[in-house]
Amino acid sequence: MYFITKRIQQFLPALIVITLLMTPAVLMVNNWMSLPTWLTGSLNWLPYLIMVLALMLCVVFYNSREFCLFLTMLCIYILLQTLFWPETKDINKTTLYNLIGLVLALNFVLFNFMKERGLLNSHGGNKLFILSIEFLACFWLIKSKQAALASFLALGFIPEPDFINKLAGSPLLLVWMASLVLFAIHQNINPGLLRGAWGLALLGLIIGLNFTGEPIITSIYFVISSLILITAIIIHAYHLAYRDELTQLPSRRALKQQLLSLGRDYSIAMVDVDHFKKLNDTYGHDVGDDVLKMLAMQLRTVAGGGRPFRYGGEEFTLVFPNTEASEASLYLDVLREKIANKKLAIRHQGRPRKKPQNRKRRGKAKDINISISVGLAEKTDKHRSPQDVIKAADNALYKAKEGGRNRVVVAKQR
Repeated sequence: MYFITKRIQQFLPALIVITLLMTPAVLMVNNWMSLPTWLTGSLNWLPYLIMVLALMLCVVFYNSREFCLFLTMLCIYILLQTLFWPETKDINKTTLYNLIGLVLALNFVLFNFMKERGLLNSHGGNKLFILSIEFLACFWLIKSKQAALASFLALGFIPEPDFINKLAGSPLLLVWMASLVLFAIHQNINPGLLRGAWGLALLGLIIGLNFTGEPIITSIYFVISSLILITAIIIHAYHLAYRDELTQLPSRRALKQQLLSLGRDYSIAMVDVDHFKKLNDTYGHDVGDDVLKMLAMQLRTVAGGGRPFRYGGEEFTLVFPNTEASEASLYLDVLREKIANKKLAIRHQGRPRKKPQNRKRRGKAKDINISISVGLAEKTDKHRSPQDVIKAADNALYKAKEGGRNRVVVAKQR
């Protein structure tokens, strides 16, 4: 029961977003919502503007995979406006629709499993080469009017001849369903912000392509999907800049911003792992990384409203807004004792990364204990700025280490 509840909580945000994605189509198809005239007119060029701006954003943030996604979306939207929606074009629109639908789904899946290796290099060039070959092939297939291909793409697996212009039963539907299921499975196994946004953006585009008879609805979904990806790119870039990759704590840059927002009273603690170099030399850097991740988890549990940051190396910072040092020292001492009593199992070379079904133990696993030293200071007449308080806390940290480690030392207020 707990497992089911946890899974529901995990997927609830995605279900809410999916419901919101479906809402515009449902409202507009049933004439429950109408757009103002100025917005309807702007939908001819708004998707272009947003996607071009998104391409520029991807260049700035070196997001080659998202750049290729937006380029795919832009090319598809151009094909819709120039070849599919005009009534005078003498082409097989069913074949065109199926081809762009296949290219969309396959590119989302393809670039999802490619590693991010930059744009302005050979790896980015390879991605762009793949895109150019795809759309040149589509253009040739449309112009040459391949009857066999058109017949296969329109092959119906579901006997619904009038459903979405006879396209719901085609191989395209199976590709779309398979790609969405693949994204859901991959997100469940390896959760990630960008991957989740890709899946939602693909769903939005699929919804939009199912309403190509209503260009306004399709354009709205191209805009929605673009905004989903843009938002995810910005949030991801923020995390890269302001969050430490190893510990997932806010980084030193985030600490600088936090210090600017502090009020009149606050305390700052500098935390350091005791004998960390010796631990690295003895057990290796992988164990050292595990120690830092474990410590980060413990720092998040500190009472008194303390906010943890990764300062650098094995050093961390805890900021206590509106808290005097005498009060913060009590919270820190509880934290110090909790960490000193916690055992960390060392992963030896023969130990598998995942728990085997057969839990028969083969030898004793080695456990280690770590301890921390803490220096604490508060804002006073002597320490007026956050930098002065950090310096005083740092000096107190050195005294804690000189005094035998595994202790909290409060800086003198005067």
